[in-house]
Amino acid sequence: MHQSTHTFSYLERKEFTFLESYTTHNIFFHSTSTMTKDNIQTIISLRDGDNDNDNVQDHLKDVVDAKQHKKDYSIKKAKSENKETASVRDSGNDKKRKMDKRDNHDDPSANTPKAKKPRVKPEKVKEVIQKIITELVKNYGFGLKEVPMETLAAAVGYKHPRSDAILAAMKQLKADGVVIKKAEVCQLTEQGIEEHVEEVEPAENAAAAMEQFWKHLEMKLASNEKSKGDKVLEAATNIWNLLKDGKARDMDEIVGVTSYGMARSTGFGEIMKALRDLGFVHKQNGKVAFTDKLFPFGRPEEVGVVQLPVVRD
Repeated sequence: MHQSTHTFSYLERKEFTFLESYTTHNIFFHSTSTMTKDNIQTIISLRDGDNDNDNVQDHLKDVVDAKQHKKDYSIKKAKSENKETASVRDSGNDKKRKMDKRDNHDDPSANTPKAKKPRVKPEKVKEVIQKIITELVKNYGFGLKEVPMETLAAAVGYKHPRSDAILAAMKQLKADGVVIKKAEVCQLTEQGIEEHVEEVEPAENAAAAMEQFWKHLEMKLASNEKSKGDKVLEAATNIWNLLKDGKARDMDEIVGVTSYGMARSTGFGEIMKALRDLGFVHKQNGKVAFTDKLFPFGRPEEVGVVQLPVVRD
């Protein structure tokens, strides 16, 4: 003998959900599935005794197989939907990449780095270029072919030679072949001289030559804020008249012809610096004298030329 127990719970619709429990020979089976009316009718017959153990097992196996089939189908369907979604997404990305590639091909500038905006306006660079050329030409006229970059920067209105405007102007001038720069010193090239320096008629005599050199000193002093003014110009005139005979003087004697009390005075120092920069003076046995540059016709003591004093207007 064996004992079997069946418990059913369902709602009558097109489909019904039931919970089945079956116990026989210490075998327990529990399952939940969706059944049609025909399935339920079969189970009711089994419940009423029109069954044997094999029939019940076969039916329950059918229920499990149907449930597993439905589960497998759901998984397969979900995978298919995910694959279609991924395919659509990949297709969209491919299309976008092709569009981007086509746009970049049509517009070469898309792959070209954008040019950096200049730090100095072109018109400002042009202005500084002209000032630099003017200053170099002026110094060339003084006999100064090489001009320190710091001096050049200050002359054109900048505190530092590495200012953006100075760097941009020098870059253009070098590219144009107008100037060269070595060890922070700038000078005109042969091309720059030909293009910008006017030919000056040589002095006819010693007095005319000395007058030209004096004009150079005046211009040099006027270009420096520290050496402007009547006091400086008066002192420079007195120093010039003292040294123009070509003889060497000690510093105390030179200071003595000015209104400055000592050689360390700012004005006096700027006058002597201008004379050195122009190559007009040099030290001789601890004293100061005019160089041969100021005497193209020979030094006064050698040719017996009497130099007339400079007279300020």
